[in-house]
Amino acid sequence: MSLRQFSILVADDTPDIVSSVVEQLTRLSKKFKHSVRVYTASSATDVFSVLNSKEVDCLLLDYHFEGGMSGDEIMDAIVDPFGQKLIFLMSARPPSELEHMVVRRHKRLGDRFRFLRKPFEPLELQEVYLQIVDFLCSRSYPCPLAYTYQVMKGATTAQARLTGLKDLVESIIIYSVAVLTADCKRLGTLSALKPKLSGTAPMTLGAWLKWLAAAIGCIANQSRKPFMPELLRVFSETDGVDALRLLYEFKDQVRDNELGHGFVREEDWYSRTLDSYSKPIEVLFDCLLFTTRYPLVAVETIDLPQLQTIFRYTVRSLMGSSAPFPVHVVDTPERLTKDAVFAFAPSGIFLSLHPVLRFCMCDKCSIRRLFSLERVSESTFKYRAHCNHQLGYQKDGREDEWFKDLPAALFSAL
Repeated sequence: MSLRQFSILVADDTPDIVSSVVEQLTRLSKKFKHSVRVYTASSATDVFSVLNSKEVDCLLLDYHFEGGMSGDEIMDAIVDPFGQKLIFLMSARPPSELEHMVVRRHKRLGDRFRFLRKPFEPLELQEVYLQIVDFLCSRSYPCPLAYTYQVMKGATTAQARLTGLKDLVESIIIYSVAVLTADCKRLGTLSALKPKLSGTAPMTLGAWLKWLAAAIGCIANQSRKPFMPELLRVFSETDGVDALRLLYEFKDQVRDNELGHGFVREEDWYSRTLDSYSKPIEVLFDCLLFTTRYPLVAVETIDLPQLQTIFRYTVRSLMGSSAPFPVHVVDTPERLTKDAVFAFAPSGIFLSLHPVLRFCMCDKCSIRRLFSLERVSESTFKYRAHCNHQLGYQKDGREDEWFKDLPAALFSAL
């Protein structure tokens, strides 16, 4: 997979150093054909202002700031519960004075923390740039995307790979629907998703696509900042590919006309079809690399508030293709629901993806799995996991009242 867009914060109280580093990073981004946003800061206050308002993937942080917090102290205050940011601490002080002490103190950050000695040559900064790219490309996708991509890439026949490509397409659509619909609820624009919910038919791929198109329009037609603005850009700027049209075309030409009827074809046919669709869908998948900065998490335990307005949660990070998923402790003023699945934004916002996604015990597998919505009835949601086992969930009248405002047509077989 390739890296397309990321952001770097350069923080130093010496303007000449900042301008030089920004200039070199800009040149490197053009050399390696990346889209890089470079933010700058000259104080601790500026650093936190940028972190609170922008999506920052990497920090080049000076150790010494005149008359304020040191870079070392800033690192302690950065909120990064899921280890999404790479930090380079810059200093001109001799290694014996600083480097070993600081490295030991931030050992808990592991490979996410590195030391950069000033002054540095252009080739040294290029090496740092490539380390940033490697780190960001190594971050895991959300589980539904990571799992289906791994299965698709691991297939040994053209038929199996095409089936895997179909599953990847479905995962991209369902994940996008979950985020965009939840954001419609957050922004108070669900009324734009008309008419009222009715029907009990299973969700078809066509229904998911109609839901996706409606949610995209709903978010695009309002003025507030979306939870995941990159997702809207994907469906308008995917390297010249019309992403929604590509997904509809794959549904019509491959999923419905060929794979859906269950007939087996010659291996050569599957190979030719793969040649037509594999590359553009993998380009689309690459464009979703930004989802690695939005951890998918399931809430496991809730502790009593540590302060009057702060809650402590134990959450499981559902990133990557397979279990065991790591556990993290998160302090937040937000009230999260136990066993619910959330997306976490770099800004610190949690977005509930109920009822589209659930992380529950699969009784037949005896392990917890991520389930996707498959069917809606008057009183229950029905789900299915990648193991192909189903799950039923009784609607909570108060929690799920908003769901009645979703489009009725989405839940009719197409």
